[in-house]
Parts: sequence; C-alpha cells; structure tokens
Amino acid sequence: MSGDKDYYQLLTRRVSILNTARKPGQRTIGPADIETRYGITALQWCDYRALSGDPSDGLPSIRGIGPKTAARLPSIRGIGPKTAARLLAGGLALDDLPLSGRLAGRTGKAVLDGWEQLLATRNLIRMNAGIPLPNPPTGHPSPQLPPAATIVEELGLW
Repeated sequence: MSGDKDYYQLLTRRVSILNTARKPGQRTIGPADIETRYGITALQWCDYRALSGDPSDGLPSIRGIGPKTAARLPSIRGIGPKTAARLLAGGLALDDLPLSGRLAGRTGKAVLDGWEQLLATRNLIRMNAGIPLPNPPTGHPSPQLPPAATIVEELGLW
C-alpha cells in the first residue's frame, strides 16, 4: 500500500499496489496500468526513471528526455518522458540501448554522455526484492497494536 511510484518496479501478476489517495475504482494499480499509462513494463520502471528523472525525488534526467519540471536541476532541460518510453519500447532494457540502434542524434548523444549517471540513478532507485522476510506471511491478522500514546509513555518519551 503506497502512493510512491518507486514501488511500481515490484508489480507482477501476483503483486499490485493499493493507493488509497486515488479515486475509488482506480486505487489498485497493476502491471497493465503501468503499460497503459507510461508505455513500459513494470520491469522497466527503474530504467525509465533513470532516463526521465523524477523531480519529486531529486533524480536528474538525461538532457532532452526528462520532464520540463526537471529543468531546475543542474544541466538538465527535459522534454518529456515519452522519449524514455520510446527508447525502451518493446521491452528493451537500459543496458541494451547502446547496441540497439536507437541512440541517434542529440538524444542518443545525451544518453551516451550521461551513461554513468544513468547507471548510478538506476541503481539508486532499484529495490532489492530478494531479501527474505523475517516472518513469512501466515494469512492471519497480526495482534492489535497498543495506541501510540501508550507506547510513547512506556518508552518515557512524553
């Protein structure tokens, strides 16, 4: 359950996101929603964000690719995330771009010039979904937690 788009990378057939801030009927987000809205798969989310940037997280975009709101970040003048989706079309991964033939003109030069930044940004936002859970889900609800005020008092924080 989250409103943070960074979690889109975790979406699968079996994993969806509940965003209670969205309108009823649109609160559950699945992989098909990402494909429809952004033109990429959930597996491409980190590559997409590395290319297009994310001003809300302070992630720079590649010059000529990211949103115009990223223009306040150093050396960035983005034109929109549609270019990032076009570069990744057909399920292409960021690592495949240099040999794909899609890096032509100014955009291609910008991607190649910013290659180290791209890889660093992607690695920064990539979540490790392979960490084992200390308590595997049982399907049963957890015990009722005490009110926050009780915890604060017991810890002597009040």
